[in-house]
Amino acid sequence: MARIQQEEGRFYIKEGGETAAEMKFEEEDSVITITHTHVVPPMQGKGMATELVEFAAEYARKYNKKINPVCSFAKQVLEDDESFRDVL
Repeated sequence: MARIQQEEGRFYIKEGGETAAEMKFEEEDSVITITHTHVVPPMQGKGMATELVEFAAEYARKYNKKINPVCSFAKQVLEDDESFRDVL
């Protein structure tokens, strides 16, 4: 997952110098609120959005935070996989 980069309020993946996928979030105290996940159409179906959700979960674990998935995609991924229960 080294290809995922971070800026304030977002995790993203670049392909060919362009942002191919991104997850926007707000971080307050011990909660990360995932607000939006987007993959540009030509890159959809390659698992990038799921990769970003998994990265967010690892980030939450590393910094002892919980995730509030407002984004419907992130919510589905996190709730469907029991391995993420600790960050919800």
